[in-house]
Amino acid sequence: MSEIRSRLLSFLSDPFVYARKQPKFILTVTVPVAVIFVISAVITDNIVFNIEYMIDNAYIVTLLGFYIPVVVIFGPYVYFFETEIFRKGRISDGFTNALNKLANTNEQGISLRKSMLITSEGSTSKLADEFETMYKKQEFGVPLGKSIIETNNKYQVPRLARLFRIIKSAQDISNNINEVLKTASSLSETQDKLVTERKSRTRQQISIIVLIFFIFIASLVLMEGFIIEGVAGSQSANEAGLGVLGGGEPVDGDTISVLFYHGAILQGGLSGLVCGYIRSGSITPGIKYSLAFISITMGVWFLF
Repeated sequence: MSEIRSRLLSFLSDPFVYARKQPKFILTVTVPVAVIFVISAVITDNIVFNIEYMIDNAYIVTLLGFYIPVVVIFGPYVYFFETEIFRKGRISDGFTNALNKLANTNEQGISLRKSMLITSEGSTSKLADEFETMYKKQEFGVPLGKSIIETNNKYQVPRLARLFRIIKSAQDISNNINEVLKTASSLSETQDKLVTERKSRTRQQISIIVLIFFIFIASLVLMEGFIIEGVAGSQSANEAGLGVLGGGEPVDGDTISVLFYHGAILQGGLSGLVCGYIRSGSITPGIKYSLAFISITMGVWFLF
């Protein structure tokens, strides 16, 4: 009964905890909402499945039939996903410094429990805050080993899990574990350097992709505004040579404009996913880039 009460209180204090830990579950809500929105747009004749209508009203059709549903579906997903990433990232900030201080205080013969309190008082990192929480839990009779397990389960960060596993195993043997902490601190410092170098490399690569995206958008806008419309305005489609289909019929400027528009959206979506893959080895973090690039494309076509 106490376990149920504890879980209920934990949920009430943070009702979105499960959405953060499993953001894909939010899709069970956002997808039906997006589908209902599209159906409503079709019923109210804001979206008409007619080629001529879709070309003449390309922006509105794309806005209602694609952009808004995509934002509705993936906006909340990105929010909860990134919130959890940020929360886990905070525990790694000041990670090495907190370990160094914990090792130094423990080396002076201070107990591990007291060392945690001293570390928390002299640091503003999230890990130091967790050390203080562990200290307070021990005052209420919660064993250190159990506090470590609870904190580890709270964040589920591999780097943190390795540290807590080391501390728990060493603490079961002796209260003086400064050598173990120093080793963990040294490894953490090395990992910090590797992470910093990797972020620097990926930041450059992402900057190049972003630059290419903007050049692509600018090129399409210039081609549409100063070349296609200019030529189409001074000559007939056949004379301008704007393009012909397989049957030999000319392609009008509006059709080419729509192709440019949707090509820019496709470019933005794919570029965003590539950015996410480069950044973390997974396309999921790239969804936020895709939403940003697609939004920029929508804004550019709205203005021009």
